[in-house]
Amino acid sequence: MPPQPPTALAATYTTNPLNRNQNQISVSWTASVTAGVVSYNVYRNGCLLGNVLASAAPVFVDSGTGGDIPFFTYYMTAVDATPTESIPSVSICNFTQRANQFIDALRSSLKDNPTDPRVQRWTDDDLWLALNMGLSRVNSIPMNTYFNFDTAPKDLFNYILVAARIAALRSQTSLEVAKEFTMSAGGGMSVNMNRTSPYVALTNAEDASFAAEIKSIKLNFTMRTVHGEGILTSTLPFKIRTFSPQQYRVR
Repeated sequence: MPPQPPTALAATYTTNPLNRNQNQISVSWTASVTAGVVSYNVYRNGCLLGNVLASAAPVFVDSGTGGDIPFFTYYMTAVDATPTESIPSVSICNFTQRANQFIDALRSSLKDNPTDPRVQRWTDDDLWLALNMGLSRVNSIPMNTYFNFDTAPKDLFNYILVAARIAALRSQTSLEVAKEFTMSAGGGMSVNMNRTSPYVALTNAEDASFAAEIKSIKLNFTMRTVHGEGILTSTLPFKIRTFSPQQYRVR
């Protein structure tokens, strides 16, 4: 029987006892109910962060997160002596509900939602960076706005998401360029590994469509949120009265 993951994960901010200006995050959990568990793996934002022996206290102190990375996602696995690693536990995060909605929506739009989060193509860190790049791009298109993920109106949800998709795909394109290689063997056989072109074509197509549409959307959005104001608060101090053509008297 494979080990079962720990339960009841919780995370709290603390301070470093040696440096009160440095924040830390203390992650705690309830031990796995499976016998034979020897340690627990701690994952932060999809990346393996550390390992804690089952014989130690069920606490892991993350000293590199508190003041440096304000947003995080943690989950854990249990490892037995084989060693066999369990499925991931339920994850916990400190993203706001709206920010978490953006991350989930972006991951779904990229078709990167496997059952096991350890095999995701993009980590939460990657998607959070792409979302911030997308939001910055939408905000900077005239007329400039200053929305964050919690204040952005529903009208712009799709455009922030598309801008973030473009940023994520460009990042993947850079990785594919770095992985290109060509290998030749005897007898005229050769293998060419190049997946850059499909990513470039997809990114360029989405970018062209986005750029053509977002300007009119921002203009329409701005015009709906701008209201005219009057400056006249009382009647004029004089009146003009006409008695005959080309003859005026001011009272």
